[in-house]
Amino acid sequence: EPKELGDFAPWFFPIPSNLCSILPGPNNDFMSSTFRLVVSSPVIPDLTVDYDMRKKTFTIVDQEEVTGLCSSIYTVGQSNVSSIQQNLQLIEDSQSWSDLSKLLSCERVQVVSHDGVSIPLVILYSREAHIHGESPGILYGYGAYGEDLDKSWCSDRLSLLARGWVLAFADVRGGGDPSWHIAGTKINKINSIQDFAACGMHLIKEGFVHESRLCAMGSSAGSLLVG
Repeated sequence: EPKELGDFAPWFFPIPSNLCSILPGPNNDFMSSTFRLVVSSPVIPDLTVDYDMRKKTFTIVDQEEVTGLCSSIYTVGQSNVSSIQQNLQLIEDSQSWSDLSKLLSCERVQVVSHDGVSIPLVILYSREAHIHGESPGILYGYGAYGEDLDKSWCSDRLSLLARGWVLAFADVRGGGDPSWHIAGTKINKINSIQDFAACGMHLIKEGFVHESRLCAMGSSAGSLLVG
């Protein structure tokens, strides 16, 4: 008989934040009740997780080690191994996530472009080191081949964030799903450029970045966008 989704008593997996990616791991045993996945977010080091779908509980199998980060401020050379281990134990005991959101702000906003279309912009900065209206920033862009920017965890960003830099990721037209890609390619490429400029102006207008301290970065096809 036809079934409704509610007939299967669905439940929600407790993701760590509203801005993260979840990728399946090597789940080779079809009959297993445990599902392995990898969780990544700009504010949480990559996690390999085993989720028991019968018990609805999860176990941290592995997490990237972070050093040079203490509870209140970034300190070069100070190890954070013990606190990472404590966080892992806390997660497994409480079934709640422990990320770096108290130190790092990560928000997703919609920026209105030249033709009224809303452009997704992800903004990442240190809550302690950022100075409103004064901080330097980097705006990343690509906008080609239907690809979104990679916004997963990257420890290389910590040194910039520790010094007050703002890192922003503009998913302009030209990337994304097929319709979003077509809206920013060939004769429509100007939309990608206008979208990118609108995101840069938003960062300045809202005080995330000083008006003369905004940089732009794009690799491969993103170099055309930035140029």
